[in-house]
Amino acid sequence: MLRAAALLFMVTTFAAAVGPLGGNVAIAQVGSTAQDVGEELKAWDQIKRSNDVAELKALIARYKGNTFLVKLARRRIEQLEPQSAHVGDTMAPRAVPPQSLGMPDPIHQFEIHRIVPIKVLGVDMSITNSSAFMLVAVFFIVSFFFMSQRLRSLVPTRMQSIAEITYEFVARMLRDSAGAQGMKYLPLVFTLFTFIFTTNMLGMIPGFFTVTSHIIVTAAMAALVFVTVLLVGFTKHGLQFLKTFVPDGIPILILPLVVLIEIISFLSQPVSHSVRLFANMLAGHITLKVFGGFVVMLVGGGAAYSVLAPLPLLMTIAMTALEVLVAFLQAYVFTMLTCMYLNRALHPGH
Repeated sequence: MLRAAALLFMVTTFAAAVGPLGGNVAIAQVGSTAQDVGEELKAWDQIKRSNDVAELKALIARYKGNTFLVKLARRRIEQLEPQSAHVGDTMAPRAVPPQSLGMPDPIHQFEIHRIVPIKVLGVDMSITNSSAFMLVAVFFIVSFFFMSQRLRSLVPTRMQSIAEITYEFVARMLRDSAGAQGMKYLPLVFTLFTFIFTTNMLGMIPGFFTVTSHIIVTAAMAALVFVTVLLVGFTKHGLQFLKTFVPDGIPILILPLVVLIEIISFLSQPVSHSVRLFANMLAGHITLKVFGGFVVMLVGGGAAYSVLAPLPLLMTIAMTALEVLVAFLQAYVFTMLTCMYLNRALHPGH
């Protein structure tokens, strides 16, 4: 358990260090590049909050190639100009609530914010909301298992039962997938499962940050698994590990093609390994925010629309329950794939 805790700290430190360098990669999946999308989101927020027609016209000129932002700015101008009210001999534009332009932006929940700015030799190593929640997850996991082991008794307490069930669940998964030889890698597998599951569940709490919704974090863990598989394979089998790319019984005529396909499949493992977790968490939280936005819009639209608010509210409750299940399933799938990759390294060709 102490080895698992130490490994957990190492994994989190690595991911936390990488996080500030690529924190906006998740947003980049929604648009062309992280920088462009970040500028568009800031412009969007500026348009929604602005009550200055001149400022809005300047934004139109600046983003004239962006049809969406131009239309949004023009709509805002149309809301401001007709609603001017006479105050004495002057015209005073009346502020329009930003919420009247649409539902809350579902992407802002994934933004990275610096909490403690830190630079080491010119490299940004700041403590961000992402790395902070990783450290919170590590503290929670280590504290939970430490307390459960400290309070051990012949009749297990609830904490001890949960800790033992979790340990046996992961150990059985690894044993069934990689055999007895794979049990030496239990600290790594156990660390990955508990870390992913805890961060997923923390992300379900309103106002908390979902660490695994950023590709840079999931890619760091997938890269750790990929490098571990390579080290195990070549350390244990040497060049014989390359036999994993040459299946038995393949005709010599198509063997080069099969080998190429096997190599591409092997190299794509860390990509699919990381994207699966990232995409599921990102899509799930966006969906929750969209349905929650529908509830806010309908309630704020007056009595006629508020009657319909229970429909998206019920959908939000159902989606929340589904996301709790997805949070566990994604931790399980990531861990199971790790066990399968380790089995391939321990038993190439099987």
